[in-house]
Amino acid sequence: MAIQFESTPNTAALHRGKVYAVENVYHEDGTASYGINEYDLRKGASQEPKTLYVGALHNGAIQDLLCYGENLYFHEVGMQETAGGGNVLTDQQMRCHVKTGETSRLSASDDATFPGSLAFLKNRMYSCFFTVDMEVGNVVDTKVYQSDLEGGNRERVFEQNDPYVVYHGDEDYLYGDYFKSPWARPLEEQELAVYNESGDKLAAVGLDIFPEDDYYSACLIGAGRDHVFYLAPTEDMFRIYYADKGTIPEGKLEFRLFFEIEIEKMEAPFTKGS
Repeated sequence: MAIQFESTPNTAALHRGKVYAVENVYHEDGTASYGINEYDLRKGASQEPKTLYVGALHNGAIQDLLCYGENLYFHEVGMQETAGGGNVLTDQQMRCHVKTGETSRLSASDDATFPGSLAFLKNRMYSCFFTVDMEVGNVVDTKVYQSDLEGGNRERVFEQNDPYVVYHGDEDYLYGDYFKSPWARPLEEQELAVYNESGDKLAAVGLDIFPEDDYYSACLIGAGRDHVFYLAPTEDMFRIYYADKGTIPEGKLEFRLFFEIEIEKMEAPFTKGS
């Protein structure tokens, strides 16, 4: 089954037989803006997409598109006009219902504090908020809260959280991975940790098991029913590792090579004169 996008998507997510693509949204007056289009996998390449959301921020963009239940969750970043006529950088966490298109703002940046990653576990939402030293550029504090899926009944979790740890989730666990930065602690002190919904650490593995990786590209890329997957490329090789989730209750997380290919073989060939 093929889908023809309106424009090249910046990011996309697959959920319950639909593809949600962040791309240009075209208007009747010939102008375009950024937004989220929905494509039905059953309808094939000739379909007209359903536009769920149209962004309104100046020089805006949508990032970190996630699907959970009946909603899409995403970051919207751009410049917003103030009451005094100026512009201020806005980073807001948004939620959009996939059937009605109803959209609400869950949170937004405030001074030097910005909304970070979202994770979901057993119908609970885990939200990160990080505070930045605006003169230096480093993260000085990260707070993590759990709430219902509307952002209500919020309470603090992971109170001793490292400011450079971000969280991901699946239907079984939360995963704490390091946001790569020159200000983060040394690689030999970093770990990928697994938690239950109460914040209890169940297993962990040091990230220095990937000693030759391209530090700024290495990251957790997902977890399925039985396995966890970690991207750890080198300068020359694209590599994905996997670990069996069945060993997590035993306190173990052991990664093995799943896939590798030379990076130069992944690049599209350039033909002179084409």
